Amino acid sequence: MKIRGSVPCYIKFRLRTHKNIDAGTIRLPEEELLTRSYWFTVDEEMSAGRSANDKQHVLLGIAQLEGGAR
Repeated sequence: MKIRGSVPCYIKFRLRTHKNIDAGTIRLPEEELLTRSYWFTVDEEMSAGRSANDKQHVLLGIAQLEGGAR
């Protein structure tokens, strides 16, 4: 899968106060990233009664099997 993206603007701020000093548009070339993607479909029966945290742990486990998360 190819992902393309560019940065359309910037914001400059002070680190201690987070006060916005400047902002504006910039013109940078588009960048391209090659990555992998997967599509999972889980039917209602399998996910019924499971918390969002449980589902997240399953996906993280699958990602580790594929070498995606380290």
